[in-house]
Amino acid sequence: MHTLADPPLWSANTIIATVMRAARGLGLALPAMRKIFGHMNADKEKAKVFRGYEPAEHDVFVATFPKSGTNWMMQMTTQIAWRGEAEFEHIHQLAAWPEAHFWGITPLRDPGPWQQSAAGRRAIKTAMEADFVPYSEHATYISVIRDPKDVFVSGYHFIFGIFNLFDDISLDQWLDLFMTPDFPAGQWAVHTAGFWAWRDRPNVRVLCFPEIKEDLPGTVDLVAEAMKVSLTTAERARVIERCSFSYMKHNERRFAPPQMLFTPKRATMVRAGKVGGSGDLLDRQQQARIDQHIMSELQRLGSDFPYAEKFDVITAD
Repeated sequence: MHTLADPPLWSANTIIATVMRAARGLGLALPAMRKIFGHMNADKEKAKVFRGYEPAEHDVFVATFPKSGTNWMMQMTTQIAWRGEAEFEHIHQLAAWPEAHFWGITPLRDPGPWQQSAAGRRAIKTAMEADFVPYSEHATYISVIRDPKDVFVSGYHFIFGIFNLFDDISLDQWLDLFMTPDFPAGQWAVHTAGFWAWRDRPNVRVLCFPEIKEDLPGTVDLVAEAMKVSLTTAERARVIERCSFSYMKHNERRFAPPQMLFTPKRATMVRAGKVGGSGDLLDRQQQARIDQHIMSELQRLGSDFPYAEKFDVITAD
């Protein structure tokens, strides 16, 4: 297993895991999560990530809100860059993730991944808002927007699985936090509004998760075109096959999150990939609360993202 998925004992992961174990024992899991991620998501920290970096033609920014199909799009852009032949122990050997501080991630300024790829391209993963992502007409930008109700459910299973929080933080507490700027992943509406505003730029593609699920081959064509990569019929078929849910699920270890100390079971990265499955965890009132909050926030931000057209809006009983 790669060092990102199985970090050494002396890594920063051990410090975080130890702090969280102590916080859980003291009944302070939620404040600890807010403190840890609050520091990581502070504007001054995000402003440092790409400081001094000039995007180039080989850069393909996968700019998605967490749990919105990020690994799916990293796999797609990477396989397109390698013409369906990308092999790796972990995706982050080839895809940079500059705001993360885990071991085993290829550095932003490492030319290896794009120089070695058949098409001279490489993916850069970022979950930061558009204001913190450097724009250049020479680079490519792909953003995936997923129903925030599905995002919330996927994120709940993921982050609670990483830190083993299911008995320490209630679903309602986590939902309350989701409605605030302190949510560990940031604010869905702010992220969406920012990249939606970029959608008409020629080197930007803003895709919705249900559309990718409905037409994977068509999405591969759209992304390859944005990347200025022409695939042969055989190459296209290999990319599509390697971007299928079954392939990625079977190769879960290649996308696995870090195994945290004191957590008995590794969190699942490629879990279900469903559209409209939030009702498996949330009741209608909770779903409606998310919808109303997000639509209100989009309006406050002045965004014209067509929320009600893209996602099923739930009304409370």
